[in-house]
Amino acid sequence: MEESELLILEIIENNASVTQREISKKSGLSLGMVNLLLKKFVKKGLVKLERLDGKSFRYILINP
Repeated sequence: MEESELLILEIIENNASVTQREISKKSGLSLGMVNLLLKKFVKKGLVKLERLDGKSFRYILINP
């Protein structure tokens, strides 16, 4: 796993449920890169999505 992937998983683990934008700000990674990696994590079953409202989602680590 790459350093950026580990950083994102660590941010999710330490921040209960967090949005893509929050992850981007905390990690210093672009929103596009965060989006790409989060989709990868969801597909692998590492992270799940929780809908907040119409367009917003929070990301939650499945097995911290």
